This record gives sequence, structure tokens and C-alpha cells, in this order.
Amino acid sequence: MNYGSRLLVLIMAASVLASCTVSSGQGSALLALFTPEDDELQAYRWQGHFGNYNAQLLAVSQGGNTLFSNQQGDLLEFDGWIISRVAKLGPLDQEIGIVGREGKRTISSGFRRVTHQCQPWVTQPLQGAKRLTQLCEGRKPYRNRIDVNAAGSITRIEQVINDRGQSIVLLGQGGTN
Repeated sequence: MNYGSRLLVLIMAASVLASCTVSSGQGSALLALFTPEDDELQAYRWQGHFGNYNAQLLAVSQGGNTLFSNQQGDLLEFDGWIISRVAKLGPLDQEIGIVGREGKRTISSGFRRVTHQCQPWVTQPLQGAKRLTQLCEGRKPYRNRIDVNAAGSITRIEQVINDRGQSIVLLGQGGTN
């Protein structure tokens, strides 16, 4: 139901309520029109985690990439294989750029630039879904992860974004920790 329809229903409901009593069944039906279950953006809502920082993000497709952002100014860019840019995410105060899907991966932030070596992605079948993992070597070895559900939609992205081994986890519909 769009916003205009909801407003019309609310006005009509207010008129009805002013002239009679409402049984609990009627009240429940009216409240159901405005519950978050009817959230038209639900399919685009993601959770972002970085250390102790948690954020609610909206995913928007732009130029072949997916941008994750919110009203707090958090902004990440995903190219389909890697988080290629983190403009802001909670305590991160400098933009991070990441280049290279396999082989040499360069992570830059401000004047600092480090190079990691990443192997090709490996697909592991799961019950009706699949998990893609990638082994990389920075200061120490680490693993990146992408989960894909049976419908072919990405539900989880986990990627190391700096030389300290800190990772960002993005969880979409059906994504699990």
C-alpha cells in the first residue's frame, strides 16, 4: 500500500473512530496497515557490522555496483566480488579504497597503502545455497566470504578491509552470523 493510500485510510479511520466505538478486531486490522511487515524497502535493508559498531543500511544499485548507505553518513561500495570502497562506517574516519579481486589486492587509506595476495574464490555448496571463500595473505592469513541463497541473491559479505585484519560484515535478507 503506498503512502497516499495509507493516508486516506488513516483519515477515514479517524472519521469512523470519532463517531463510533471500534472493536479490537477492527483496531487490529487498522494497525496492521501500518506495521513494519509491509515495509516496501525490506528487501533492500542490510545490517553492517564493524567491530562493536552496528548500522542499518539500504542497498542501492548504481553503475553496476551496489552502494550501502544510511542517514548517519555510512557509505560502502560493493562491486559484486569485493567491498571496493568504504567512505565511512562508524568509527572509520578515513576513506578506504580496495582494488584487486584476485592476486594482488591494494588497500589504501589516506597516505597508507598495503598490498595483500588473494587466491581465487572457491565455491562450497550448502543446502540449496552456496558459500564463496577466498584465502588472502596480509600481515597474517585471513578468509573473505560471500554467501548466496538458493535464489542467487547475496545474503552475507565478510571482508577484511585493512592490514590489521579488521573486517566488515554485511548481512542481507536471510544472512547469518
